[in-house]
Amino acid sequence: MSLFKNIKLKKCQGEAFTELRQHDYAVLNAPTGWGKSMVLCALAGDDLMNDDTRKVVIAIPQTVIAKGFIHDVSIPLPNGDVVDWTIKHNLCDLMDNKTEHLAQFLTQPAEDAKLCNRVVVTTHAGLARTFAALS
Repeated sequence: MSLFKNIKLKKCQGEAFTELRQHDYAVLNAPTGWGKSMVLCALAGDDLMNDDTRKVVIAIPQTVIAKGFIHDVSIPLPNGDVVDWTIKHNLCDLMDNKTEHLAQFLTQPAEDAKLCNRVVVTTHAGLARTFAALS
């Protein structure tokens, strides 16, 4: 039994997932509250489940937006897989050493194949500071 809350994608989100999954680059334009964050979690989780060497950086403009990505949920995907989505590296809550933490996440191999260890949420500013420090 999963400890995660089960969140099923709405029909329109499932259609978006199926379409976006086929592309390396795409734009999802939808109104506030539509569920873009959940579709992104589903896409990222699907990608991570298919390649245990990949990592995902979710960069957001403001820390308040992090709550759309920081939840423990099981997301059944239209292709039949299930993503157990949880975030270990929430740099929006971390007070100290955000730049060091993100630099380590970016430059070192994933600590293991667990999805939660291969996703980080940070702000655009935090990502920019980290890239500047790494240059």
